[in-house]
Amino acid sequence: MGRSQRLFEPLLPYLSITDPLVRFSELTQVAEGQWGPVYAARAKDAAPPLPKSSAASISGSSNASTSRYGTLVAVKTIRVEDENSPKVLSLAQEMSIMADVRHENILNTAGLFVSDDTLWVEMELMERSLADILPLIEEGLSPSEPEVARFAADVLTGIAYLETLNIAHRDVRSDNLLITRDGFVKLADFSQAVVTQKGQLLDSVVPVPPYWMAPEMRLGRPYDPHLVDVWSVGATVWEIIEGSPPFLDIEDPRDFGERWPALRRTDFSVALHQFLRISSEPDDWRPRAAELLESPFIRNACDRSEIVTLLAEVRVLEDGLYDQ
Repeated sequence: MGRSQRLFEPLLPYLSITDPLVRFSELTQVAEGQWGPVYAARAKDAAPPLPKSSAASISGSSNASTSRYGTLVAVKTIRVEDENSPKVLSLAQEMSIMADVRHENILNTAGLFVSDDTLWVEMELMERSLADILPLIEEGLSPSEPEVARFAADVLTGIAYLETLNIAHRDVRSDNLLITRDGFVKLADFSQAVVTQKGQLLDSVVPVPPYWMAPEMRLGRPYDPHLVDVWSVGATVWEIIEGSPPFLDIEDPRDFGERWPALRRTDFSVALHQFLRISSEPDDWRPRAAELLESPFIRNACDRSEIVTLLAEVRVLEDGLYDQ
């Protein structure tokens, strides 16, 4: 077995034989990921199918731009130097969990490729993360309640779907919620995801930022990971409203409350306050994602076209800041 095969052995069932240097062109770096740069690129041909059940096409919304020159995609590059690299092992676990997941609110891996000691991960090209939008609130951006409800509805829909597969994400936050140009929110980064048995409680604390973490996980109590995801959605709604996550001004996570601080503004609807209250209930009383989708706040979600308009406002604000 050659060095490249040894480096990527856990991923061999998922790797394409296509040379990424042939498949991808016009690479432009758009972000810096946890393990390396992320590029917008043009894929020269149709994406090769992933092995096993991953071969099914991604359902739902597509943000790809296709022409005779190829499809615009996102590509993460990850350099791997050591055998048994935690990067490779983590991605192999993620690929195994996500092999049968296909949903319009879930971001899937479209292909894996290797060139020398570098892994290339192809994904759908997204507009931006929800976290990218939040700093613009201080610059005058003001998402309406129905727009916030649309964001939350998409995330809850994805989480409810995952629960039908006994999968929990465990790292729901604005950085991991990506938006397409046509207004769909997709849940990304399944590095902390877990497959559970129905009703199973876990006791492992995952290495994620504490501001979106449910108190039962944060304090080391046994927890239902699906209900942890619900708490995190509520914390993200709180974050969109306030422009920063809850408890950001408290240094020690052990001092975080078991409910979120009161909103600074008081002009929000009863439905929004009710949503925040019930999504932060103690885990014995907290509703599941499918139940929250029936809440008055979520039922008031705007049409997706309004999210497209909001994204246009974001681009105008960003252009104005760059021109200053």
